[in-house]
Amino acid sequence: MVVPCAAAGLIEVLGADFDSSGISALFFVVVLCVALLGGVVPAALSALISGFLLNYFFTEPRYSLTIAEPENFLVTVVLLVVAVAVAVLVDLAARRAQQASRATALAEADALRRALLSAVSHDLRTPLAAVKAASSSLRSTDVEFSAEDTAELIATIDESADQLTSLVENLLDSSRLQAGVVRPALAPVYVEDAVQRALIGLEADPSSTVTDVGSACVLADAGLLERVLANLVSNAVRHAPGSTVFIRATESGGETTITVADNGPGVTRAAQQTMFDAFQRLGDTDNSAGVGLGLSVVRGFVEAMGGHVRALDTPGGGLTVAVQLMSPEPTVSSELTVSSELRASGARPVPSQSSEGAQ
Repeated sequence: MVVPCAAAGLIEVLGADFDSSGISALFFVVVLCVALLGGVVPAALSALISGFLLNYFFTEPRYSLTIAEPENFLVTVVLLVVAVAVAVLVDLAARRAQQASRATALAEADALRRALLSAVSHDLRTPLAAVKAASSSLRSTDVEFSAEDTAELIATIDESADQLTSLVENLLDSSRLQAGVVRPALAPVYVEDAVQRALIGLEADPSSTVTDVGSACVLADAGLLERVLANLVSNAVRHAPGSTVFIRATESGGETTITVADNGPGVTRAAQQTMFDAFQRLGDTDNSAGVGLGLSVVRGFVEAMGGHVRALDTPGGGLTVAVQLMSPEPTVSSELTVSSELRASGARPVPSQSSEGAQ
């Protein structure tokens, strides 16, 4: 109702510059705009109002509903037909587009379901089979195991339980990322602290990792950063057995880059582009490339913290994963450095005079 009236007011103000064909064309544009944006009912109403305004104010004899020329009546009818036709087409296109959002969502859900089944059948079945075999052997009364054999079977159960725990954690993390419920609490975090917590959680062999991060500090969620590093180190150890894992950190241009590198077989350039997709390793025929669910969790957590992750070739062979995160403000970093040094030495910071007065 408003748009045709506004168009009529504009024509009345600039009436000297419009002839009958120009006025009709302007009303056509008005009706088309309403039809594109409003739907069938608003378009039809706009066409009727436009026809009335065109007839009453701008068609001879003016200021009456009498139509002297047949073509003027035809213009009004065409306005109504065009408005309804365009509105119907727009409505049909919108419905088809909505059906195509839904089809895409169903396809993605089906792909995720199939990938999840593949994960359960592959990564879940293997450690469960190992636990079952080891526990059945220990319960068997037909064979008397030595102390070394018993310890080895118990270690198998323990390692398989760790694999199951890691898989379940990654599945839960992936579900949280899909649901959009990951809300990182960003704060200055020392990379060294996060690395040590990750290695302790993995119970990694200290001789298999080399850490050179200095006093690098990042703006991150401590818990999420620990999970990122744990997944990267675990991935490197699992797919590059016998290789030393190098963890380094460099600061440049307000960003800190943390790299986790190994000297294993590495992956192809094509695989580097897709290795952070969910369940990517499980969908490949070759499961030795080292691209699994944990890496998709890594990407999700890093992006949730406002960073980026990418895969590179290790010079001399192997895979390097680089995680880029924002560095905290320099003043914050210096305060954290002083606090860390005092904590390491066992000393307590001396409050300033203003602090003592406030206390």
